[in-house]
Amino acid sequence: MKKGSPITNEAEPKGKKVGVIKGTTNETFARKVPGVGQIITYDGKPEMFDALIDGKLDAVVVDTPFALYNAKSTGKTRIAKELTTGDQYGIAVRKGNTKLLEDINEAMTTIRKDGTYDKLYQKYFGDKI
Repeated sequence: MKKGSPITNEAEPKGKKVGVIKGTTNETFARKVPGVGQIITYDGKPEMFDALIDGKLDAVVVDTPFALYNAKSTGKTRIAKELTTGDQYGIAVRKGNTKLLEDINEAMTTIRKDGTYDKLYQKYFGDKI
């Protein structure tokens, strides 16, 4: 939400304009919220967040890391509610490229264990909610 918005959960955008990235699970989720006034789709996150900040949208439904990053970097948005869709992020590797897959898995294990992952998360997204 834009800072100062009275919306505090996913049930409150009744009659409101909600932005989503076209073709995402967030769009699917937003379309299931009863009473949403209008779903407006965007091809990219920058345009969607610009519309939110400019007052053209009342809310957006977007992945948590992007919402956190926008809130931290602009200081003009906030998260009203973290939604759980079960989505996860991954790194795609060409089938059969086991060396690269092993290297990525090893690097991810290392940065999780030594705290680097948490430091990077804090730097780019702020506090976990």
